[in-house]
Amino acid sequence: SFGEIDEVLCMSEQPRPTLVKGSGQMLVRVQACSLSPGDWRMLSGACDLVKRPPQWPYIPGLDVAGVVSEIDDGSEFKVGDNVVASWSDSFGIGGMAEYALVKTSNAALRPDSIGIIDGSALANSAAHALSTFQNAAVKEGDRVLVLGGSGGLATTLVQLIKKAGASFIASTSTDKVLLESFGVDLVIDYHEQNWWEVPEFKGKPFDVIVDCADGKSAWRRAKKNGMLKTGWNGGRFIAVVWNEWHIEMHSYCSMFPFLCPALWRSIWTRLCSPFAPKYKIQVGSVNGEALANVLKMVDEGRFVAVLDPASPFPFTADGVKAAFHLLANRGGHGKIVVNIDSDDEKLD
Repeated sequence: SFGEIDEVLCMSEQPRPTLVKGSGQMLVRVQACSLSPGDWRMLSGACDLVKRPPQWPYIPGLDVAGVVSEIDDGSEFKVGDNVVASWSDSFGIGGMAEYALVKTSNAALRPDSIGIIDGSALANSAAHALSTFQNAAVKEGDRVLVLGGSGGLATTLVQLIKKAGASFIASTSTDKVLLESFGVDLVIDYHEQNWWEVPEFKGKPFDVIVDCADGKSAWRRAKKNGMLKTGWNGGRFIAVVWNEWHIEMHSYCSMFPFLCPALWRSIWTRLCSPFAPKYKIQVGSVNGEALANVLKMVDEGRFVAVLDPASPFPFTADGVKAAFHLLANRGGHGKIVVNIDSDDEKLD
């Protein structure tokens, strides 16, 4: 059932998943599995309207790196292939185990230059970061503010923004060293200073603000304090977090308060672009093509996978619980990964 991490997570022996012919899936021997916010939202039951497993008990996670063990007829993959896989619907399950079924359409070959742990870390958030970057349309010379710069998505995003030639990048985070290593010019510790009160920001409004942390409060503060150019002058606010990071959705009645305010902001700011920044909702999904593109970019050295310093966690009951606690507390700096069966060594 849904519940608290220490109450509902446990380790047990389960039968190996059975590949059904014609299902478009393949059986993968999992070597590493990373966590995403959706994994916690399903475990807790906070979004049980749309994130409910088809049966109990269930195995969480499906952002994996592993080796193909069994294939369906006509598969583009072959047994023994090293792959990275994710999920594209409202939930991913089955990955936090020695074997998992994944859709071939949501998988890509892992290049030899990318390790198993890094491959798992790239399985979900990196593709969403690339989609966010494209939505933001960052161009050379832009001034960009990223709220929540040290999370799993944002650590990839700031690297892409730097590569695009942004003239100035600021970010909120408690991990100054990490973000400065990616070329962020100013890191604001949100425990010590409010980003909307930084004097130099008011005199030089941003071209782009990407919100990976706060939600509607960030939009209101950016607009009220003149932190962002108007839509006519190219100002755009990219909402990765729409309203609040923590989402409660238990009925269709709770869906409308989640969807409607963000959609309305997107509509009215397009109509009133002379007076307000353009508000853009970030939505996207991950498929095999997106994964292949991400892995190719990393193979070419265009950005790197970023692991939380505590990763990879061991594949034990305590290890998986610790990983979920870090995720639920929003304490990760980079991706949170569990080492299921990998010989990859943790990098210092």
